[in-house]
Amino acid sequence: MHALAAEYGEERLFAIPVNDPESSYEYPERVRLELEQEDTISYERAAEFLNFNGNDLVCLQHEYGIYGGIAGRHILTFLRK
Repeated sequence: MHALAAEYGEERLFAIPVNDPESSYEYPERVRLELEQEDTISYERAAEFLNFNGNDLVCLQHEYGIYGGIAGRHILTFLRK
Protein backbone atom coordinates (compact mmCIF):
# COMPACT_ATOMS: atom_id res chain seq x y z
CA MET A 1 0.00 0.00 0.00
CA HIS A 2 2.87 2.35 0.69
CA ALA A 3 4.14 2.01 -2.89
CA LEU A 4 0.68 2.62 -4.36
CA ALA A 5 0.15 5.59 -2.06
CA ALA A 6 3.49 7.10 -3.10
CA GLU A 7 2.59 6.75 -6.77
CA TYR A 8 -1.13 7.62 -6.79
CA GLY A 9 -1.90 9.25 -3.44
CA GLU A 10 -3.59 7.67 -0.48
CA GLU A 11 -7.00 9.33 -0.55
CA ARG A 12 -8.89 6.24 -1.77
CA LEU A 13 -6.58 3.47 -0.55
CA PHE A 14 -7.66 1.15 2.21
CA ALA A 15 -6.99 -2.38 3.41
CA ILE A 16 -9.19 -5.35 4.22
CA PRO A 17 -7.08 -7.81 6.24
CA VAL A 18 -7.94 -11.41 7.12
CA ASN A 19 -8.19 -12.21 10.82
CA ASP A 20 -7.22 -15.61 12.19
CA PRO A 21 -9.96 -17.49 14.05
CA GLU A 22 -10.45 -16.19 17.57
CA SER A 23 -7.98 -13.32 17.05
CA SER A 24 -8.33 -9.58 16.86
CA TYR A 25 -5.79 -6.93 15.99
CA GLU A 26 -5.26 -3.21 16.42
CA TYR A 27 -5.34 -1.84 12.88
CA PRO A 28 -4.58 1.63 11.54
CA GLU A 29 -7.34 3.83 10.13
CA ARG A 30 -6.56 2.57 6.64
CA VAL A 31 -8.37 -0.67 7.51
CA ARG A 32 -12.06 -0.20 6.71
CA LEU A 33 -13.30 -3.76 6.97
CA GLU A 34 -11.95 -7.10 8.23
CA LEU A 35 -12.42 -10.60 6.86
CA GLU A 36 -12.98 -13.34 9.39
CA GLN A 37 -10.93 -16.22 8.02
CA GLU A 38 -13.57 -18.95 8.32
CA ASP A 39 -16.73 -16.82 7.91
CA THR A 40 -17.94 -16.93 4.29
CA ILE A 41 -20.42 -14.12 4.98
CA SER A 42 -17.58 -11.71 5.81
CA TYR A 43 -16.10 -12.37 2.34
CA GLU A 44 -19.49 -11.65 0.75
CA ARG A 45 -19.82 -8.48 2.81
CA ALA A 46 -16.40 -7.29 1.71
CA ALA A 47 -17.28 -7.85 -1.97
CA GLU A 48 -20.54 -5.94 -1.53
CA PHE A 49 -18.67 -3.10 0.19
CA LEU A 50 -16.18 -2.85 -2.69
CA ASN A 51 -18.90 -3.01 -5.34
CA PHE A 52 -21.00 -0.39 -3.57
CA ASN A 53 -18.06 2.01 -3.29
CA GLY A 54 -17.14 1.66 -6.97
CA ASN A 55 -13.53 0.72 -6.44
CA ASP A 56 -11.32 0.63 -9.53
CA LEU A 57 -8.73 -1.88 -8.37
CA VAL A 58 -8.36 -4.68 -5.85
CA CYS A 59 -4.89 -5.95 -5.06
CA LEU A 60 -5.29 -9.45 -3.65
CA GLN A 61 -2.20 -10.72 -1.87
CA HIS A 62 -1.79 -14.44 -1.56
CA GLU A 63 -0.19 -16.48 1.17
CA TYR A 64 -0.94 -20.15 1.71
CA GLY A 65 -3.28 -20.69 4.62
CA ILE A 66 -4.45 -17.09 4.92
CA TYR A 67 -7.94 -17.53 3.43
CA GLY A 68 -10.62 -19.73 4.94
CA GLY A 69 -12.26 -22.84 3.54
CA ILE A 70 -10.72 -25.89 1.94
CA ALA A 71 -7.57 -24.73 0.11
CA GLY A 72 -8.59 -21.09 0.68
CA ARG A 73 -11.87 -21.52 -1.15
CA HIS A 74 -13.65 -18.65 0.65
CA ILE A 75 -11.68 -16.08 -1.34
CA LEU A 76 -13.36 -17.42 -4.49
CA THR A 77 -16.71 -16.31 -3.03
CA PHE A 78 -15.25 -12.83 -2.68
CA LEU A 79 -13.84 -12.79 -6.22
CA ARG A 80 -17.07 -14.05 -7.81
CA LYS A 81 -19.08 -11.25 -6.25
